[in-house]
Amino acid sequence: MPCSFLRKGLPTGETCLYVTLSETAQELRSAAESHNWSLEGIEIVELIVDPSELDGNGQLTMLHASEVELSETTQKLIAAIDRCNPTRLVLDSLSEMRLLAQSSLRYRRQVLALKQLFLGRSCTVMMLDDRTAEGPDLQLHSIAHAVISLEAKSPPYGRLRRQLEVRKFRASDFSSGLHDFSIERAGITVFPRLVASDHLLEYKAWCGD
Repeated sequence: MPCSFLRKGLPTGETCLYVTLSETAQELRSAAESHNWSLEGIEIVELIVDPSELDGNGQLTMLHASEVELSETTQKLIAAIDRCNPTRLVLDSLSEMRLLAQSSLRYRRQVLALKQLFLGRSCTVMMLDDRTAEGPDLQLHSIAHAVISLEAKSPPYGRLRRQLEVRKFRASDFSSGLHDFSIERAGITVFPRLVASDHLLEYKAWCGD
C-alpha cells in the first residue's frame, strides 16, 4: 500500500520519499520485486541504528539514550525532507518513534512537531504503524486527518481474510465498516461491503416499479 501510494505520484512528476526506521532499503526493494514493482524514482532514506553504535563505544552523554536517539532521528528526518522537498512521503514506522519517545506525552509532541513541519508544504504524508502498542493509538488518531486500518483474520476454515476499515477521514464522506481486500501483484484490490440501502433504486428498477 505505501509503495503503491508513492508510485502513483511518479507519472505526474511528483517527488516521492520513503523514510524507513525499521527496514533497510534492500529489504524494501526485495519486497517490491516480489510483487513485480519498481521503486525507481522513489528516494529511500534509512534512519535505522548505525551498526557502529552497537559495540557500546558510543559517545558518553548525561542524557538518556532514547532522548539522544530520538533527537538524532528527528534531525535526520528533517534534513531528508528539506533536501528532497517531497510531495508524497511515507514514514515507516511510528512504532519505532513511539519506543524512542518512551512516553505518550513526548510521542504526541513529536508527532505534532512533524505535523507542524509539513504545514505550508504541498506534501501528502502517510505514516505507518504496525500497532504493536497495546490498544489503539488515540494520540495519533486525534492528530491525523485520515486513519485507515488494515487487519488480517484467520477464520475457523478457509483462507486468511484481510479487511480494511476507514476509521476517520476529515471533511470527506466514506463507506464505514469493514471491507475485504486482497494483496496482488498489481497492488491492493478492495471489495466494498454491500449495503442494501445503496442498491434500493436498482432493485426497484429490476422489479419494474
